Amino acid sequence: MTAYKWLVVIMVSSVLMLTFPLGIVADESSPVSEIFVPVDVSIQEAINNAAEGDTIIIQNGVHKEEQYPIFVNKSVTLLGENVEQTIVDANGTTVGIFLVSASNSRISGLTVQNTSQSASGIHLAHVVNAEISNCTITRCPTGIQLTDSTSGNITMNQIVSNLGPGIYMHTSSCYNKIIGNNITDNPTGVLVSDMNCQNNLFYYNNFVNNTFHQDDKGFNSWNGTYPVGGNYWSNYTSVDLMNGVDQDVAGSDGIADSAYRDLDWYPLVKPIYFYRMYSLNGQDYYAVIATNSTVSSLRFDPGLGKFVNFSAVGDDGTTGCCRVAIPKGALWVDDPKDWTIMLNETALTDGPFIVNDSENTYFYFTYDHSTQAVRIIGTHAVPEFSLHVILALLALLTGMFLLRKKTRRSLLASS
Repeated sequence: MTAYKWLVVIMVSSVLMLTFPLGIVADESSPVSEIFVPVDVSIQEAINNAAEGDTIIIQNGVHKEEQYPIFVNKSVTLLGENVEQTIVDANGTTVGIFLVSASNSRISGLTVQNTSQSASGIHLAHVVNAEISNCTITRCPTGIQLTDSTSGNITMNQIVSNLGPGIYMHTSSCYNKIIGNNITDNPTGVLVSDMNCQNNLFYYNNFVNNTFHQDDKGFNSWNGTYPVGGNYWSNYTSVDLMNGVDQDVAGSDGIADSAYRDLDWYPLVKPIYFYRMYSLNGQDYYAVIATNSTVSSLRFDPGLGKFVNFSAVGDDGTTGCCRVAIPKGALWVDDPKDWTIMLNETALTDGPFIVNDSENTYFYFTYDHSTQAVRIIGTHAVPEFSLHVILALLALLTGMFLLRKKTRRSLLASS
């Protein structure tokens, strides 16, 4: 192979490595495995046989263990195939379903139900960095309990129709994030029972039809910073005529103009919904929409264009509204004036409120209800070449040009 061809191969390989970075390869001496658990196999047995870091995939069906609780004493992931069809039923046990005592554990995609007396659906006990996501916890005296557990993430769960608190935190449970949950039809939505539970963060949760939405005896935050916003509270009605950090600038932004019980300083005026837009390199990007419309058919495909589409439907003769948060990692502009919002193929020129922070762009707009085809158009969409890839491509082209030029000179000289 000529020197010219070797140089091309090397430079092309370098560009590919920059464009598509190599993933980290697990140590072959301790490979991470997937363990599948059908309904006739014990979940506890699968955990006992797992190694640290393994993923245990619990298959669809109603799972009932011979003995509870299920001890999650290793840093593993328990992943249900489908949250609506993968059910762990405790059959009225008095000792809880999952007792998590290993840090860095994850439970996702399960319906957990049917304990009695004081038993919890999922109990995090003395752990750090645990995650409970996309689960349904129902018909338990306590939905999720945290005992002396810190830096955990409880996100996008349905915590519904429990017999006591949906979430119960005590004994110095601190620095946890409770985001994007539907906490509905519980006697108490969230109970924080002692003042040593501090610096927990609650936002983008829907508190709906609980007897008491919250009882916080600790020192915690019940909203994100502006313009992220706080939670939706079904028993709270407030006007939305203003915007801004102090809600003192004319113009609606989807955030109530006054705080909820001096607790949530940026309560959202409509229920909150999460829609997955895109997944790249293991990271999911979500559009967060607070609306009184029924939203469906959300689609974001960078291959088709730099926009996100969805349908918003409501009763004829009523006014609809949407507050939409779009992650900058998926869709963005260089100048806020470059955003375009289309309703049924007509550009919205009067009234859209647009503000951004370091991670998201936030839109608020209203419309007459019927069926609205909404399109939010940006100027950039993931994936795009980064600066270092562009420089590598330029270097490749320059090198090829110079080498070809040198080769031509050599050929002319030899002739």
